[in-house]
Amino acid sequence: MKKPWLKLYYDDVLGFQMGKLSDASFRLAIQLMSIASQFDDGLSGDIPTLDEIEWVVRTDRAVIDAAMIELENKKFLANVGGKYKIINFRNRQDPDTPAERKQNERMRKNSDVTKRDEGVTGDVTFRDGESELELESELETDREGESELELESELETDREGELESELETDRDKTFDDDDDLSPHFAESFSFLKSIRLGGEKIYQATCKELAALSYATPEYIHAHYQFCREKNKTIAILVTRIKANDPVPIASETLKEKIERTESAMKVFRR
Repeated sequence: MKKPWLKLYYDDVLGFQMGKLSDASFRLAIQLMSIASQFDDGLSGDIPTLDEIEWVVRTDRAVIDAAMIELENKKFLANVGGKYKIINFRNRQDPDTPAERKQNERMRKNSDVTKRDEGVTGDVTFRDGESELELESELETDREGESELELESELETDREGELESELETDRDKTFDDDDDLSPHFAESFSFLKSIRLGGEKIYQATCKELAALSYATPEYIHAHYQFCREKNKTIAILVTRIKANDPVPIASETLKEKIERTESAMKVFRR
C-alpha cells in the first residue's frame, strides 16, 4: 500500500539550489515528488511519461519540457534510458526505521531530563534508572537488529549515488569523432558557452549537443538568445527553442524604425 504522505525537507522548499529554480520548475519539482510517491512502489523515484505528467499537472507541454531540462541540469532528475527518475528519492522518502524512531523518542525524553538536571556532574540517570552506558548499549543492539529491507535501502542509496556520478561524467564527455561535427561547430560552441541568462549558463555537454546541430549557426543561436534576453526567458527555454529548431524570432523594431515606418505610411496616405 502506497503511503498517503510525502516528506518535504526544509531544503526542498528553502534550500539554495531549489531557490535558484524558475517558478515553473520549482512548482513542477514539488509536483513530481508527489507523483513519484504514488508511482511504482512509491519509493523508487521513477515518474511516468511526459504525456501522463502533462495530464496530471494540467500545464502546457512546452513549459513542462523546459522545466524538465532545468531540473535535469540541477541534478534533481536523471534521464535513464529515456525514463526520468528523481535522484536519491528513496533515501529521502523512506520511513524512519524502528531503531531511528526509538532513538528519536529517547532523545526527546532525555532532552527534558537534561534541562532539569543542568549542572549535575557524573552519570546522569535517564529513564527508569537507565544509565547513559546502558542506553548506548541498547541503541547498538537496535542497530544490529536492522532488517534486510533497511539494508536494501542503503544499497539502493549507494546505487543512486553511483548513477549520479556516471551522469556527471556523461555531461563532461567530449566528441571523439570530428567527422560528425558541423562546419560552424567551434564558433557556435564558443558562443553557447559564453551565454548567461539570469545568472545561469548552459552545461558544456549541452553546448556540444546544440553546436553539433546542422542548423544551429552562430547567427541562429544569437537570434534566439536576443529574443530570450529581451523577454526575460530562462536558459531552459533557450535550449528548448534551439533543440526544437524553432523559427528565428523577428527582431524587435527600434524606435527610429517605427518613426520611419509611420512617416512613410503617412506620406502614402496623404497622396
